[in-house]
Amino acid sequence: MTTAIVFPPECEVVVRALWDYLDGILGPPSMAAIDAHLAECAPCRTHAAFQRKLIDEICALRRQHDDPSALRVRVLDAIRRARATDG
Repeated sequence: MTTAIVFPPECEVVVRALWDYLDGILGPPSMAAIDAHLAECAPCRTHAAFQRKLIDEICALRRQHDDPSALRVRVLDAIRRARATDG
């Protein structure tokens, strides 16, 4: 059984915005606010690093596969590996 991660309210806002932040599609004030939060919050920094690694793995796998089923298997394997090295 997996344990849910509970973030403080300010961290929850950052975590919900991480994909857009990592894609660089937020406006400058939001990007700056998340930068400032990540500079101060180790748990959110760790979560952001995990998300970046996941995005990078998915992008690398996507370039290697045309078969969606095979890609799905590889993505799930990448998630497992990232979780194993995250803790």
